[in-house]
Amino acid sequence: MSDPLTEEDLNPSKRACEHIRREFKECILNSDCVNKHNYHPNECLKKHKDLLPEECVRLNTALYECKRSMYDTRRRFRGRRE
Repeated sequence: MSDPLTEEDLNPSKRACEHIRREFKECILNSDCVNKHNYHPNECLKKHKDLLPEECVRLNTALYECKRSMYDTRRRFRGRRE
């Protein structure tokens, strides 16, 4: 018996690195910087990185690496990173 399909399975994203982008966005929005200190997410990323949890910093790095891999000529022919 197969697992039930989710909306994400039925409508896959066409954007590269979408799953990392979505996780990063959720992490920022659920961080203390946004919730407790009431800073805008962009302000947290630019001025208050010390208030972000380590998970958000790792996701930010992963998103950067994923985007960078799209322009790496060695990886372009291997397909985009998922």
